[in-house]
Amino acid sequence: MFVNGALNVAGAPADSQTVPAKFSKRNDAIDKVAIMAMPLGLSEAQKRTIVDAVRAGKAPVVTTAAKPAQELPWDVVVQDMPASANDPAFARLKIVRAQDRVLLIDPSNRIVIGEIPN
Repeated sequence: MFVNGALNVAGAPADSQTVPAKFSKRNDAIDKVAIMAMPLGLSEAQKRTIVDAVRAGKAPVVTTAAKPAQELPWDVVVQDMPASANDPAFARLKIVRAQDRVLLIDPSNRIVIGEIPN
């Protein structure tokens, strides 16, 4: 039996993704995030590898307000992913080192597809 879109039986999750946003604050917040801005699903170890590689590679620090799902301005120079971040999943990505974060860029369209806090 369903109550407000949630399965109401023993052992069912209380707030699953099937619950309509009007009944779930969590799903309402998720619905307001652009699909392109959804987190990449990187593990903490992968994030740390990227940040450490960017710092070691001495990429210049750039000032930008770009956020995930936004196109990077053309005056912002992107850098290759440092070789020390040798995970094949990172091979096609470019990076921008901002003051407080590392931006992951899809080079084909200059869209920010992720950010990792420093």
